[in-house]
Amino acid sequence: MERDYSLKSRGQHYALLATAIVLLFAGYLAYSGDTRMAGFVAMGTLASIVGIFISGRAIDARAEKRDQDEDEGQPED
Repeated sequence: MERDYSLKSRGQHYALLATAIVLLFAGYLAYSGDTRMAGFVAMGTLASIVGIFISGRAIDARAEKRDQDEDEGQPED
């Protein structure tokens, strides 16, 4: 359980770092005059990060429900 938390925490830090780098690149594109491409890069990055976190929560919820169902099905000691 603690290892899962550590992996998720590390993944969130890497996602934050990658997002910051890509958004800096989008800022550079906007600064250099290519605002349309900067918008595509920024919105695409943000949309994909949001999608990843939403799907991660759905997977966690399914795993938790499965674990609860398995616990209910086992006889008590």
